[in-house]
Amino acid sequence: MDGPNRAELADATDGFLSHKRFLLHDRDPLFTPEFEAILAASGVKGVPLPGLERLSEVRWLRQPALHYWGDIDTYGFHILDRLRSTFPNAWSFLMDRETLLEHVPL
Repeated sequence: MDGPNRAELADATDGFLSHKRFLLHDRDPLFTPEFEAILAASGVKGVPLPGLERLSEVRWLRQPALHYWGDIDTYGFHILDRLRSTFPNAWSFLMDRETLLEHVPL
C-alpha cells in the first residue's frame, strides 16, 4: 500500500491538511524526511513535539482548531484524553470506527 501523497493530504474537499499551516506530531520514526517533504510540498510545516506533558506551556496551541491524529488503540485514545484535559478544543480525525474497519485487513 502506498503512503499519502501531496494531492491527498491537501485536497480542498477532504484533505485533512487543506488550509492548515502546521502538523504537530510526536517523534515517532514513522515521521520520516520523506513524509516531512510531502508536508512541505503541501505548504505545511511538520513540528515534532518534545512530549505531551510540555504542551501546556505552548500558548498558541490554546487557539481553536487543534487537531489530533493518533493510533486507533488504547494508547492513542489515552493520549487524546490527556491532550483534551489541557486543550478541551482538540478534536481527533482518522480515529473513528469507519477508519478502523477500513484498515482491518492490514
